[in-house]
Amino acid sequence: MERFETRIERLTGEEVRARRALHGRNEVVHERRTPWPILLFNNLKNPFVVVLALLGAVSYATDDVKGTIVVSMMVAVSVVMRFLQEYRSSRAADTLRAMVLTTATVSRDGRRCEVPSEDLVMGEVVHLSAGGMVAADVRLLSAKDVLIS
Repeated sequence: MERFETRIERLTGEEVRARRALHGRNEVVHERRTPWPILLFNNLKNPFVVVLALLGAVSYATDDVKGTIVVSMMVAVSVVMRFLQEYRSSRAADTLRAMVLTTATVSRDGRRCEVPSEDLVMGEVVHLSAGGMVAADVRLLSAKDVLIS
């Protein structure tokens, strides 16, 4: 408690604002979305695409125009389809991440209140209950029948 300059009694709103100004928000750093040109280039490194490209090169070298066109179309369709699927799934994941709001019950200004996890500050007393989640590092002060995953 001394190390984090806190106490079992509640923090005041003034203390919370000062700690947030000092340490910043309790935000989880998410992986940045891969830019689409890099995502497209990464799809070219697929072993299936490499094998098809080699087959296309052999077809071209043997003057098989039809074979070259067919294999080239297969490479293009494969790369574009995989790119579109990955791009859409990354956008969907970002949308879901934005929709999820994790909250925590804390003691502030003489009462318990629920706040977004991003508003937690160092040294804050968090109250957990069955099924509770906290998007922060915590130290347990007291517990009964606790299971942690």
